[in-house]
Amino acid sequence: MPDFKVSGSVVHLASNFHAVIDGTNGDTYLTHVESHFGRTTVISQGDVKGHPGQHGKTVRLTMSVSQGRIEDLLRLFTGSARPAETGEVRLRTKVELPPGPQGFLTRLRLDGEFGIGGGRFTDPRVQMPVNRLAESARGETKDQEEVDPSTVLSNLKGHVSANGGIAKLSSISFTEPGTLAEVEGTYNLIDKKLNLRGVLHTRGKLADTTSGFKSVVLKALGPFIKKKSITVVPFAITGTPSDPSFALDLDAKR
Repeated sequence: MPDFKVSGSVVHLASNFHAVIDGTNGDTYLTHVESHFGRTTVISQGDVKGHPGQHGKTVRLTMSVSQGRIEDLLRLFTGSARPAETGEVRLRTKVELPPGPQGFLTRLRLDGEFGIGGGRFTDPRVQMPVNRLAESARGETKDQEEVDPSTVLSNLKGHVSANGGIAKLSSISFTEPGTLAEVEGTYNLIDKKLNLRGVLHTRGKLADTTSGFKSVVLKALGPFIKKKSITVVPFAITGTPSDPSFALDLDAKR
């Protein structure tokens, strides 16, 4: 089984493939590639071809995952031994990797759609605010800091693209009964910095929560904006996945 190394982390990768090789120039046409790593299977088609004036070959693939794990993909693309999130994932994306002296993540280009079910952040400092928002939307109040097994990431979907080491997230949304959040922004694949902006729509009273996200963000909130029976809250997430910072986005256009 071959190993694939990214950012100092080794990913064990097993692949079965059917390919056609052009004996005149070494270009390879991949008709079907089935790759397995962790609990995830990726089906790919594409080619590895040279281009005039270019030293080396460019990899172009269409990749799909019908039933995989987000933590496996995060290990592959971030090199982290402990990915920031776990959960089931489905995706379809186009990937391009041109040759060059830069590292893998800098050269990587991708564009695709994804969906995550049963998602959960591995760091309690990230998951706790998510749980508190879900509790608030259901009208629940909890004084303790226990991690609720439910999560608003049960239906997360959106679009992701990457170029030059920067992943751009757009049309991201996740739902939980009574709650809808919409998020967009960037994630630096090299230095791991987050720059996300979003809007939370909830039928709950955010002031009902007594800990978690309220202690960081909601003390000055009350009902921030009221549209009929919906409370609308713009927020920002910065920092890194291991040390995130949550705040109200008071400069957001509403």
